[in-house]
Amino acid sequence: MVDNKLYPWQINDFTKLRQLIDKLPSAILLLGQNNIGVEVLASNFIASVLCNLKTTSDPLLCECNSCVLLRESSHPDLFYLTPDISEAKTKNITIKNVREAIEFVSLTPHLSPYKVVFIEDVTQLTQNSANGLLKVLEEPPKYVIFVLISNNIGDMLPTLISRCYKYKLLSPSYDEGLEYLEINKIDNMKFWLAYYQNCPLFEVEVTLEQLGLLTAVLIKPSVDNIFNASQVFNGKTISFEFIITFLSKWVSDLATLSSGGSLHYFSDYKDLITPLLSKIQLNKLFYFYDKLNFLSEWVNHPLNYQSQTENLLFQYQQVFQI
Repeated sequence: MVDNKLYPWQINDFTKLRQLIDKLPSAILLLGQNNIGVEVLASNFIASVLCNLKTTSDPLLCECNSCVLLRESSHPDLFYLTPDISEAKTKNITIKNVREAIEFVSLTPHLSPYKVVFIEDVTQLTQNSANGLLKVLEEPPKYVIFVLISNNIGDMLPTLISRCYKYKLLSPSYDEGLEYLEINKIDNMKFWLAYYQNCPLFEVEVTLEQLGLLTAVLIKPSVDNIFNASQVFNGKTISFEFIITFLSKWVSDLATLSSGGSLHYFSDYKDLITPLLSKIQLNKLFYFYDKLNFLSEWVNHPLNYQSQTENLLFQYQQVFQI
């Protein structure tokens, strides 16, 4: 679980969270923006909670049994409350998954002082599963800690929020983020800064090669390029949400440039995008944009993402006059 060192801007938050260890609440809700490393902070904090040596502040270096097992992803006192990917029927956390977590916390810890249930994405909870979780949060065993992550508290049930100790994580300043990107030589840094509108990105979801594959099919939506892209962007290693957002930003830039405006996200690709303008059918472009907006509401549902991506790219192909 713990394989990433804390980012520089997380040190202060990590120190404050570790101060809670002697008086831990039964549930901690970590609130933070996407792509600033919230999962990294959460995993380091959980490691500190489970650590057998309370003086240890770096689980990457600690050699106690607990920290070693965490690094091997085999700790008996940690439960990931996630969808059951083996069934592949849903992208949501079901009531069945919650019942498994309840069974886990019903037994005392094997190795550590606590048992931890980690919910990395609160948005995966359905209303039923959230209500099921509430039952155990109302009177949890004293040795159980729930750690939840959310980037939008408005998407959570108010009753679930009320059961949690809420901690808002600091976001890095622009200068902090830019310095980190430069020191660590993040691929295509200039592009990602433009793509996220100068909000520094620290957890890039795609490689430089994958980015090239995706932009290639958008510049030249041939059948071969579409099939090649859909094989890679199949919703497994790269989320369908990323695909929808990327396509939406691309189409938005195409529409803006067509009306005489400037590119917001893909300025680095202006020379490659400009030749597309003479072929665009604006009515089909706007229809395609509406379709992307509709699908954005379904990114956490059990769709065949490879098929959806393939269909989207063929619809994108139809935007242009042959």
